[in-house]
Amino acid sequence: ASMRDIMELFKSGKSVMYSLTIPEGLTVEQALQRVADQEALTGDMPVTMPPEGSIATDTLRFTRGATRQQMIDKLVADQKKLVEDVWAHRSP
Repeated sequence: ASMRDIMELFKSGKSVMYSLTIPEGLTVEQALQRVADQEALTGDMPVTMPPEGSIATDTLRFTRGATRQQMIDKLVADQKKLVEDVWAHRSP
């Protein structure tokens, strides 16, 4: 990128976005290891892990400085919403 491109990016207010992918088939422990390994995230990992099956598979996008706890909370909330939606639309 040229210096002009960089200046335009600064003026636009856009942030550099990072991604964290939690694919299907990982255990909670494996998924949380990906959160722990993401260097753009800040903060400590929680002492207790969410129960197995309680986090969503997803690709989260975030800016530098987001916390590990925020990512875990989002994965748990997304899975809870998914389960609630599926349950609400199940066949009786």
